[in-house]
Amino acid sequence: ISSLIYLRFNSNQIYTIYPGLIFLSILFLIGLGSKKIIWTRDKENIFEKINFKDKLGNYPKILKKQKFKKDKKKREMYVIKSLIPFSEWNSKKEVLEQLFNSKIGIRKTADRQIIKLFKVRG
Repeated sequence: ISSLIYLRFNSNQIYTIYPGLIFLSILFLIGLGSKKIIWTRDKENIFEKINFKDKLGNYPKILKKQKFKKDKKKREMYVIKSLIPFSEWNSKKEVLEQLFNSKIGIRKTADRQIIKLFKVRG
């Protein structure tokens, strides 16, 4: 950007434009950072809404979120790390469906601390 500005303006005009560019860059970075912080906070607190935690008081942690289509339906897959037994996930399925506002499927993995939760959007 600075080379393009240099080619179009003389040196006096460049010094008046640089503070504006720096200010806009800072605003852009702050905007990106705040969105990331808000998204991360929502992602971490989603299970706090229903007080779904293990015996140690830790909430499940979403490791990965992936969107895909299957059978003409949009789906989201969440890979979740938790010390909550699989039987508790199944018993809370209705509450989790209300939390995610969608029908869900819960799957075990080889690692007992990892749960895959599938959200069907319709």
